Amino acid sequence: FNNSLGGIYSNTTAVSDINYNNICDNLIGVSFLNKWGSNGTADGQFYYPYGITQDSQGNFYVADSHNHRIQKLDSQGNFLTKWGSDGTADGQFNYPYGIATDSQDNLYVTDAHNHRIQKLDSQGNFLTKWGSDGTADGQFNYPYGIATDSQDNLYVADSHNHRIQKFDSQGNFLTKWGSYGSEDGQFYRPYGVMIDSQDDLYVADTYNHRIQKFDSQGNFLTKWGSSGNGDGQFNSPYGIATDSQDNLYVVDTSNHRIQIFDSQGNFLTKWGSPGGGDGQFSGPTDLTVDSLGNIYVVDTYNHRIQRFGKIELYNNSSYAVDARYNFWGHTPTSQMQAGGNPKDINAIYDIWDNNTKGAVDYSNWLASPLSITAEPMSNITEPLPGATIKPEGYLVIGEPFVTIEGLASAAKGVSKVEVSTDGGAIWELATGTTTWSYEWIVPAFDTTYNIKSRATDMEDIIETPGPGINVTVVEKLPTTTGLLTE
Repeated sequence: FNNSLGGIYSNTTAVSDINYNNICDNLIGVSFLNKWGSNGTADGQFYYPYGITQDSQGNFYVADSHNHRIQKLDSQGNFLTKWGSDGTADGQFNYPYGIATDSQDNLYVTDAHNHRIQKLDSQGNFLTKWGSDGTADGQFNYPYGIATDSQDNLYVADSHNHRIQKFDSQGNFLTKWGSYGSEDGQFYRPYGVMIDSQDDLYVADTYNHRIQKFDSQGNFLTKWGSSGNGDGQFNSPYGIATDSQDNLYVVDTSNHRIQIFDSQGNFLTKWGSPGGGDGQFSGPTDLTVDSLGNIYVVDTYNHRIQRFGKIELYNNSSYAVDARYNFWGHTPTSQMQAGGNPKDINAIYDIWDNNTKGAVDYSNWLASPLSITAEPMSNITEPLPGATIKPEGYLVIGEPFVTIEGLASAAKGVSKVEVSTDGGAIWELATGTTTWSYEWIVPAFDTTYNIKSRATDMEDIIETPGPGINVTVVEKLPTTTGLLTE
């Protein structure tokens, strides 16, 4: 096979959707399995979810960010319990983003806008917290991603301080590294972090559009990636995860896709395109991989979780290929047989399901690629919907300003992005395209504004803007602090 086809392929027989790509002697396919969640506040619904993790029992925990809560689901996505509400008290959250578990199934949550970490048990009982707004050791400026190593040490992406901080499981500061910049070991608003089986750390260096790899003490090992939409390139990568083989899965957020690499950064495969269909994404931000190789993606702007299965084909001869995959939620023994070399895209294979002894002709998968959404898409990443914010500073002429940031994409390429701060009546040009920003001069304090964005592609197709976000601008925010508790 080759990977010239790309995309997700529709199948009307045994498995929902398949994406085939050539990976040396192996073939990895990614199949859409199911999904759960929709926009809302009810149990099992989400409002801009950002983080996901799994415990030793196979249960999932989702940072339902804009509902300011954590939801616990079983391995099939069924709702179990929830906790949290908007606030600064113990067990309350102000936009929880990152989430991780330790060896005891305790839960760690980056309470981003409270600039702290909260630790809870698997039932949501509060255990401890640490952090406050600042730049000192143990302080944070919007902590986002979080991960634990084999010793239950914690690694936190202290995003707007452009650094990584390391703590023990009780929140005691151990070390830190990083500063603002694009050199090795520097960061520009890092988001995701993940530990592999060797306790090496991978960091999604989001606005440098790359992945950096470090040892557990912060020593730089390697890096890969640049800005773009080619294989191995990124457009604001957010979440990252590893599997049992230490392959790395990267949420390529503004390209609305997932990319897979080996532990040295060699590109393996990819899937996804902009949209709301099965296997499509709108601003995905995080993912996790279970012990069977199933992949769970937080499809943030579609307010849902999508589940995918991974196929690995091992070429034993020119005419027979063993397939090990987990479409059924376990690992059945199956066999694919072909009348030609398995690398030949024109060969027709049959999947033999040994459970039913039935043959499935999947030639229709190769004939029915789903089309990429034509209309350009944009979204606002900062400020967050419903946030209360203060000006970042004042221009020379004394006018207060707030920086609005976001992402955009289009099948034909993005030519420009515009921003409206009055509900769509007046549009102003933003700086940048796929990653953009706009310095907004705030006309008045203690006022709620409706902010929208719209992208235009290279063929002058203009995005139909959505409802936008509402933010309130005040002159000064109330001060909150956090203390380490025993």
